[in-house]
Amino acid sequence: MTTKIHTLGPGILKSTDPASTRDFSADVTKVVLTPSNSSDDPITFLDGSQELTTTTTWTLEATVMDDYTSGGINKWCLDHAGQTIPMRFVPSSDGETAYRFDATVTPIGIGGDVKTKPTQELSWPIANLVSVPVAEVPVESVTISGQGVSNGRVSIAVDQTLQLVSTVSPENATYRDVTWESSDSSVVRNTNEWIRGMNTGTATITATAGGKSAQLAVTVTAAASHLSMIERPSADE
Repeated sequence: MTTKIHTLGPGILKSTDPASTRDFSADVTKVVLTPSNSSDDPITFLDGSQELTTTTTWTLEATVMDDYTSGGINKWCLDHAGQTIPMRFVPSSDGETAYRFDATVTPIGIGGDVKTKPTQELSWPIANLVSVPVAEVPVESVTISGQGVSNGRVSIAVDQTLQLVSTVSPENATYRDVTWESSDSSVVRNTNEWIRGMNTGTATITATAGGKSAQLAVTVTAAASHLSMIERPSADE
């Protein structure tokens, strides 16, 4: 029989975004994923039956200790306000279930009673909440595909855009968030998975997730001319 776990911690609350990685575990004294259920007015059909739609939204609520250092949580929340970041919550490392979700950062209070250690209440709306195993599953491989991609290469013209597709394996890998980077943005500029040819030349696009990477060689060619030749009338015409 599985032993029940009733206490919170030791556990983990951290961002899994490679661009803004932060471990909040040492900042929080309370963490709750709180549901809010709302129901629309029931729809009544001719036969007298009814259909009721219920929607659930979730919020990450936490009590945090103030930290006024340059890397403290108060400043971090202010600097990242409005950003949506992927997060992982492990209520107990001795348990079997963790939770993965996207949270939208909002600022927290700053300051309090000089006679106590001030705490603040954090409340972030979250989406895409799913349960995952506590044991982290490493990324084994990352691949890049897309229209025209073959053998790790693709060719586009100046001013042409192309959407690339990343595949992270296995599907249940813990850190699946992908970051994209161009080796030369003057030749190929990228906005996440979208690339655009800027000037003729070659550049490498790198997609990284969970410490694994894939590379794509991109050749940018001159844009095709759309001008057509107009024949000059002969003197006899």
